[in-house]
Amino acid sequence: MSDPLASTCVTDLMFRLGKLPVSAGDVAAWRGDLDLVVNKQSDRIVSPLSMSNKVNLPFSHQRIGADHIRLLMLFPGETRSPLTGMIFECSSIEGSGPYRTLSYEWGLDDTPTRHCLWTPDGFLSLCDSLNTALRRLRHKTSSTVLWVDAICINQADEEEKARQIRMLPKLFQTATRTMAFLGATTQNDSAIETLLQITAKENYDSTQNNWPEGLSPVPLSWAGRSTPGPDDPIWPCIARFFESTWFRRVWIVQEVVISPRISIVCGNWTVNWNDIYKAMDLIEEELGSSLGAWSSSWQPFMTLSYLRVHESYRQRCSLLTLLDTFRHVDSTLRRDRYFALLGLASDGNNKEFEPDYRKSTPFEEIACRFGRGFVNNGHGMYLLYRAGLGPNSDRFPSWLPDLTAPGTSVLHDRKVIYDASRNLGGRISWLDGNVLAIYGCHVDEIVSISKHSNSNKAKERAQYFKEIDSMVDSLRPFYAPDRLEELKWQVPVAGALRPTTVALVDISMYDSYNAFREVLRKAEFKRSKTHQYVQEPEPEASVITGLLGEGSTRQEKSVAYSSLLNGSVSGWRFVTTKHNRCGIVPNTAQVGDHVSIVSGCNVPFLLRKNEMNAYSYFLVGGCYIDRIMLGEALQFPEFKETTIYVC
Repeated sequence: MSDPLASTCVTDLMFRLGKLPVSAGDVAAWRGDLDLVVNKQSDRIVSPLSMSNKVNLPFSHQRIGADHIRLLMLFPGETRSPLTGMIFECSSIEGSGPYRTLSYEWGLDDTPTRHCLWTPDGFLSLCDSLNTALRRLRHKTSSTVLWVDAICINQADEEEKARQIRMLPKLFQTATRTMAFLGATTQNDSAIETLLQITAKENYDSTQNNWPEGLSPVPLSWAGRSTPGPDDPIWPCIARFFESTWFRRVWIVQEVVISPRISIVCGNWTVNWNDIYKAMDLIEEELGSSLGAWSSSWQPFMTLSYLRVHESYRQRCSLLTLLDTFRHVDSTLRRDRYFALLGLASDGNNKEFEPDYRKSTPFEEIACRFGRGFVNNGHGMYLLYRAGLGPNSDRFPSWLPDLTAPGTSVLHDRKVIYDASRNLGGRISWLDGNVLAIYGCHVDEIVSISKHSNSNKAKERAQYFKEIDSMVDSLRPFYAPDRLEELKWQVPVAGALRPTTVALVDISMYDSYNAFREVLRKAEFKRSKTHQYVQEPEPEASVITGLLGEGSTRQEKSVAYSSLLNGSVSGWRFVTTKHNRCGIVPNTAQVGDHVSIVSGCNVPFLLRKNEMNAYSYFLVGGCYIDRIMLGEALQFPEFKETTIYVC
């Protein structure tokens, strides 16, 4: 359905806005000039004409006021006719009159294209995706007023870009509608139609009296259900629709969540976002996990939809939480991962979070400035849990994680109770030079570390557990035999005593561990026979539908334990310490690293002395060390809280 406020007569809108000194004759003259200059069959420039206007020259953005915006008036035209329009300035968003916003994917190709938008003040070059979107949205008989980032913001003006970004939330909130353009291809038409059928079936039950015009009836294959069955061939099509890279572009997060009304434009369909969300909500409620891997494809869409609900109730998350939530999105510029979410964040107006597009400002400087803002906002512990020495150690302080990189799970998020700094309030402050002052105490030191790690490769993992046996046995003088055996299976999984991915398990974790070790021994025996390491594939947790009793295979019984070796402790190594404890640590740990309790944090950390400055340390990462995970270290006679400087 068309939006009457966004499509209207050119002259009526211009006179009503009162922004431009134009007349109907001016408009007619401009349209006539454009018709003379542009080729009717393509977007290419033809021979220059001796005219007084600038139609055949590149468009040049003029400076606009601090609170001003530009809008595009897209002139009507047939499908194959050139794109024509005019760009005008408004002194405020509120006084701009009705307009739509366009959300689309810029694409990765920045090379010039042959596509053009012709205006009385010159032509603008368009990328493929924007050219296609404007042609899809253009009306045949009336003009449409749009706000389009690539056109309405001078992308070459760093100061204007930074200023306009702060205005985006209001721009999208005020728009009559946001048009989310996912592409002109019709390959997703069947998926969209099915989702609309699910919503319509819920709204109209089994009657066809009010069935939406233009929507086909529900297929007989699932006429008696609310949704297609799990084996229906439509699910790969639906998954493909949600795998559109548009759903994984950082700028659409703010555009989608803030906009009160959104229409998805894809192929031959223009549909309401909420109709698609209602269908997906029904699908998840009725089918749950029975769709297996297909369901992962629409999680970005569902996350956006959940945030839209929270936004409608004026409930917002901190910028740091948003950055962590949207680690999966992409952007051309790394700094955009920060800037694109500011309008959604509860603390987005923090003075430390000002956008900066100056080429002279490196991304690392921006990341450190935002990190300082996070610490000053009381989120220092959140950073510590996710930080540590890694691939970007030479670019960022060790306490600052790269929040633009894909996220990985951390020990703090594991579904196990840890309380290493029990009763100690957290105090973290930022100092000049990107140094953090934290409070805590060094309580132990690594003296040995395994050569092999908790790898997902069978050979590496088998050798890792052999080392664990040997390292734990070296502590025999300090532990009872029963406790030694417990350490061998409890420490590698960071103290977890129940599986996280197997829904129905009637087997002790110790029995699962024994089955797991048998699987490793069996694989090693096959290797000795064939000189090639062979391991039978472990079944996915989702295929185990019954209780794991006597009838279960060794492979099935081992799944509960092996599932706990994945996630946050994957790739970690086994260690023993100066005070005869054992634990697991990140792969970057070294002998001599200090095990430290940090006030307010529920897991201990490894800290490494800075050889260039004896008074500061590098953060290696969180760790699991037996007998200090529940606050036991606070009772040590030598425990004394002090200031520790982390760089």
